[in-house]
Amino acid sequence: MNLIKFFLCIFILVKSTDAGCFVHSSQDGVLEDCRYKNFFDFGIGVGDKNLSKFDDHYALIHKPAKFKFYNRYFSAIYVSTNGVVNLIEKNETFKLHEEFNFNSVSFPVVNHTVVAPFWTDLIPDSHGEIFYRVTSEPEIMSQISYEIDRLKPSRDASPFLPAWSCIVTWFQLKAFNHRRFHYNNTFQLLLTTDGEKSYVMFNYGRLDWPNHKVKVNVVVGYNLGDNKTHYQMNFTSNEQSITDLQHKSNVGVRAKWIYRVDMHKEEIIKSEHAAIVKAKNKDTSSFYILVVLIIMVGINSCFSTVMWVQKFVKKYRSNPRARRVYNQQLHESHIVLNQDM
Repeated sequence: MNLIKFFLCIFILVKSTDAGCFVHSSQDGVLEDCRYKNFFDFGIGVGDKNLSKFDDHYALIHKPAKFKFYNRYFSAIYVSTNGVVNLIEKNETFKLHEEFNFNSVSFPVVNHTVVAPFWTDLIPDSHGEIFYRVTSEPEIMSQISYEIDRLKPSRDASPFLPAWSCIVTWFQLKAFNHRRFHYNNTFQLLLTTDGEKSYVMFNYGRLDWPNHKVKVNVVVGYNLGDNKTHYQMNFTSNEQSITDLQHKSNVGVRAKWIYRVDMHKEEIIKSEHAAIVKAKNKDTSSFYILVVLIIMVGINSCFSTVMWVQKFVKKYRSNPRARRVYNQQLHESHIVLNQDM
């Protein structure tokens, strides 16, 4: 029984600490806020850079090697305040015009290669931040490799060993035209590749909007820019269902979405369909495990009670004095009962 209780405590402890952390600096030193489940650690404390807090702003992310996307290789990444990144090929002119930047439109879109975890007109106010970094650190590479191999939607059995990864986190951002409301969204994008195989991952924290007060157009997915090759999630504008991104998944882990993006569209569709069919919700599985552990504790308790009763009965039968005392108490109880009647 003690062993079962031990494993139950370990299970609860692991579930309570299953989260990424916002690592930031203050006058008290480096602080961590670990409420962001399924996120990779982010913030200045882990080496992130800040995107300037200008509306509709963007920045070039320097990376060590090209990123393969739909059989094309891209050499630069531009991150925008508006929940989208642009991929740029060698010698290609950056085309993220201001109007296109904040006016999210449904895919396909021509001349713009974009990956959009939550593309809409966002504003980083006094509390909002956009963090980004490119990393090849062994520890984070091992973590990414583990997650991709455990959850990847494709049927590729070979291990994924990323050469580098780009992590962008939009932290507590408001909708530009609804800044007076206290509604914030937090989400994260991962771009990772081993040189040939490439994945994008969308991680979602708390999504307060769109809702009945904040009605904006949001696009989630990715687009090659040839006006035909694209993938867009089946959420439409002004629908509250867009906030379900924080509750659902295509790989069985709530608020996490993973796509392989180096293949042709037909292969991607097959891989994603296979992942959705095979995926099991991690939170549901954890609930069943917890129920099983509770049942085991209950069975163990019942078994202990039965053993105690058997031991008592055995002791009673083997002890004449105890049996006489018990019979005398039973006889006295009968006498009292007859008198009451």
